[in-house]
Amino acid sequence: MADSKTAINEAKQRLRRGDKAGAARVLQSLIDAEPDNTHALVLLGILRERTGNAPAAEQYLSRVLASNSLPVSQRAEVLMHLGRVLNRLERRDEALTALAEAAQLQPDSVRPLRGLADALHGAHRAGEALEIYEKALTLDAADWRTLNNLALALLTLERPVDAERQLRAAVNAAPSEATCLNNLGEALLRQFKACEAVEVYDRARSMEPANPMALLGHARALAAAGQLPEAEEAASKLPPGLPFPGAETAYVSWQLQRFAACDWEDYDATLMRIRELTMTALDQATSAKAPDTARVPALKPLAALECYPEDTPLCNAIARAWSVATRDHVGHGETPQLPDTNGRIRIGYASPDFRVHPVAFLMRDLFAHHDKDRFEVFAYALRAPDDSGLVRSIREAADHFVDLSGDDDATAAERIRADRLHVLIDAAGYTAEARPAVLAARPAPIQVSYLGFFGSQQADWIDYLVANDTLVPASREKNYSETMVRIEPTPFAIDGFGDAPTGMTRSQAVLPDDAVVLC
Repeated sequence: MADSKTAINEAKQRLRRGDKAGAARVLQSLIDAEPDNTHALVLLGILRERTGNAPAAEQYLSRVLASNSLPVSQRAEVLMHLGRVLNRLERRDEALTALAEAAQLQPDSVRPLRGLADALHGAHRAGEALEIYEKALTLDAADWRTLNNLALALLTLERPVDAERQLRAAVNAAPSEATCLNNLGEALLRQFKACEAVEVYDRARSMEPANPMALLGHARALAAAGQLPEAEEAASKLPPGLPFPGAETAYVSWQLQRFAACDWEDYDATLMRIRELTMTALDQATSAKAPDTARVPALKPLAALECYPEDTPLCNAIARAWSVATRDHVGHGETPQLPDTNGRIRIGYASPDFRVHPVAFLMRDLFAHHDKDRFEVFAYALRAPDDSGLVRSIREAADHFVDLSGDDDATAAERIRADRLHVLIDAAGYTAEARPAVLAARPAPIQVSYLGFFGSQQADWIDYLVANDTLVPASREKNYSETMVRIEPTPFAIDGFGDAPTGMTRSQAVLPDDAVVLC
């Protein structure tokens, strides 16, 4: 026993000196000599957890628990460590079982409850996590970690107002914790309180000047507040790898999110500033001496149509900049010859929206009602399709359903080209998940824009646009680079959607009972 104690003490001393490898050797030697030494197994399991060796940690901790020789408090501690390890191994259900047992063994302790709630949140069960966090707070209302993690779950549930309240409590409980301030800044940005967020991130930076989340949040908040030079300067100090799209892009994106949330404060002035930024970007792109110095505006073509529906020259200029950038990316693909039409006409539909999405709903009946004696129909998924009933019906109706989501643009284009289509339908245009570079490579002799984007793409790879007089009035046809194909009264092939299923209750959706819900 004295030898065991000596070995354990030596391992602890080595850990205090930072000699993790030496401590591991001492503990492993002890376990080799005494396979059931629970103290050594626990210490080595925790050490393996902290050094990132989750499989080894799981092995040692599970051996200890299997012995059933631990006091209740120690068993709960080991279960918490095991739960974290199992989460890292993505064995979510086992992790939740371990953490639930730990919480049951120590019902009056905050840490096991918080660990269980954290795991539920990580398993995409944020609503259930809230209940556990709140139970933990009844034991210690000032525990800043619980307050902070509760707020993160609230942010996941799109409840930034409630998250802000919890984070302010966390900051009061732990005023020197930059983590709480960083998350408070995020909650403020989610509520479009950019100036307040700048101040909060400033406080976080003053505590931890090198904290990457404080630096990134500060740059984002400055951009959201419209302080673009300051945002660019802040972004220049970010560590490599942090996702900051640029001050103008961050500003425009944040303002459009604000409008979408029905916050229209300074609406006209904001639109005027976005237009000025866009015109400057377009001027720079036009005057660029080489393609790699050209810029596309932060305002994307679809957003331009929404913000400036009457400003056709601006919308077309933005679309043209995107088409030039796309062309620079892929070059000029050779247009294939039109195949013989002795057999069926081969028609393909390329879309990123083969999922529960409005475009898929509008296309479902289109696939079902093709005349299969005359047409061979291909569906090309540009992004990963889901397995919904909606998409299954499209798969069944199409002659060929091809998932191109794992292919790069050039490979996807070549796969389409190999099918020797007569016509390729682009059902995305310049929408969020679109891949215009696939179309720009000219995989089909005739390429048509339909359904996803009713503006002009200003692209030489789109020959036609299918619309009607409502979508594109005849007076505006001259502004389109595409030849118009009009189908009246509507180009949408819809056979009805059926009855909608009964929706969730407010409580099931974790929504307040007495508030207005904007859908």
